Amino acid sequence: MTAPPAIGAFVAKYFSRGVLVDTNLLLLYLTGRFDRRLIGTFKRTQHYTPEDFDLLAGFIARFRWTFITPHILAEVSNLAQGIKGPQRSGFLRTFVQALTPAKEHWIAKNTILSSPLFVMLGATDTGFILGAPQPEFLVLTDDFRAAHALETARRAVINFNHLRQLNWLARP
Repeated sequence: MTAPPAIGAFVAKYFSRGVLVDTNLLLLYLTGRFDRRLIGTFKRTQHYTPEDFDLLAGFIARFRWTFITPHILAEVSNLAQGIKGPQRSGFLRTFVQALTPAKEHWIAKNTILSSPLFVMLGATDTGFILGAPQPEFLVLTDDFRAAHALETARRAVINFNHLRQLNWLARP
């Protein structure tokens, strides 16, 4: 898979429609908003850097709306269980503050369960792949399989790793 040639065009096309942020990236976003120092130490975000958070936050800020699905919300909440002690309540306050304005997009469970994608990708990814109708919003993920499935279904998707690569190449 190569980088989409027109990331800027995707942003221009979808900035007023919104972006659906996948689970791992949403967890990175929330962790960075809460405490950037946790990014490298929290098990679920340790493969990211504070610079990845900056890139992600800047990208999300370009859109009028952020979309989530109930499955992504539940998965991020479950993954956040790894934040312990007094940090947990602060993180959950950040979670609520950041996601309250987000728009929720859902798809019926029977649609998810009857899809052949379910066996391969699970409920969360199948839900946002089936529930990402063109031209409603852009999907941002760092999951290669999900990005490939979205591209195959001709849905608007950007793989965050492509943004990372472009950001790295743009550095002096």
